[in-house]
Amino acid sequence: MQDNGVQFNGVVDNYGAGLYNTMHWFDNDSAVTSYIEPMQAAAEQNGAEFRFGTAATSLKVDAGTVSGLYAEDSSGNIIEVKAKAVVLASGGIGANPDLLVQAGMAQNQVNEMMTNCSPSVCGDGYNMAMAAGGRDFLRNAAIQGFQMVKAFGTDTTVPYNSPLNGGNGLVGNGLCVWVNQDARRFNDESLAMTFNMAANLGACLGNRESYAIFDQAILDGCELDEADKKTVEDALTNNDGTSVFTANSFEELAEHFELDAETLAETMERYNQFCAQGFDGEFGKAQPFLTAIENGPFYIARIDALVVVVDGGIMTNVRSEVLDDASKPIPGLYAVGLDGAMLWRNVYTQNMPGTAMANNINSGRNAANAAAKYIA
Repeated sequence: MQDNGVQFNGVVDNYGAGLYNTMHWFDNDSAVTSYIEPMQAAAEQNGAEFRFGTAATSLKVDAGTVSGLYAEDSSGNIIEVKAKAVVLASGGIGANPDLLVQAGMAQNQVNEMMTNCSPSVCGDGYNMAMAAGGRDFLRNAAIQGFQMVKAFGTDTTVPYNSPLNGGNGLVGNGLCVWVNQDARRFNDESLAMTFNMAANLGACLGNRESYAIFDQAILDGCELDEADKKTVEDALTNNDGTSVFTANSFEELAEHFELDAETLAETMERYNQFCAQGFDGEFGKAQPFLTAIENGPFYIARIDALVVVVDGGIMTNVRSEVLDDASKPIPGLYAVGLDGAMLWRNVYTQNMPGTAMANNINSGRNAANAAAKYIA
């Protein structure tokens, strides 16, 4: 990469949330100016042609071999491109609600989610590959995202880790109690802090509804700045109560979201007993995160999905070749980056910093090296 002009700032760290220092930061913290622009320039120097504002719409397939594609430019002109190999690199399906349902999200979860990915990431590569006979990996793809409270807005700054609504924000910081539509706990709420900050979302996706219970002490412990405090105040004052609500008893919290009040009170009583004994007898939450929630005011917040990207969707092999339903390569067709990612199953290893970017870059290199046989 450096030989082609890519610039790094020399910082190699754990992304603020990982196990190892494996994240190499681009200069000026900008992939656009320090990676994309120099790589584009290097490609153009080697004869590549870029056509912006031109959307690929379908692949040309002759006798089972991909031989080009059709595209539409910004003026509506249809372009036929003849090629000996095509590499799909459209960024996955993260902004396509219908495909997110196919990937495993419930329709109501998709309806309430927020996204950090580009709105153009709508599954173009996936759809073209499937139409060409590609094998579907979408139900095993990793939905890379975090939990968030819709009324609090969203944290859009890397590494999505604000104290209010980032990956390890208020409801994901391990101190809250999480309950499902039955007012019962369903997982160790500290997983994001102790194992993988992307793991909690996967647990929530198994529920019809998920809620976080916390008190004033937990909220104050987030050390919110004045802007975040105002966000909380405005959310409690102005939102319609479908996202966050406060009351002086667990029963009131339950009734507001039509949960079983008796069950929620029992859930919280049992949890507080675990905190007193220093051992979580249900899910083994780490002891440092066992803090009793006993003194009001209490809060309940509906947990919604903050989708960053979806890793994968198209079955590929180690050469980034797209596979058919018999797991054989479709001649002339490749999928790279998030379109063809096969490193993860269902949960992204957020605790290994930089792996998605490394895969994006290396899979593109693999595909180019493999496709070279068509133009040798």
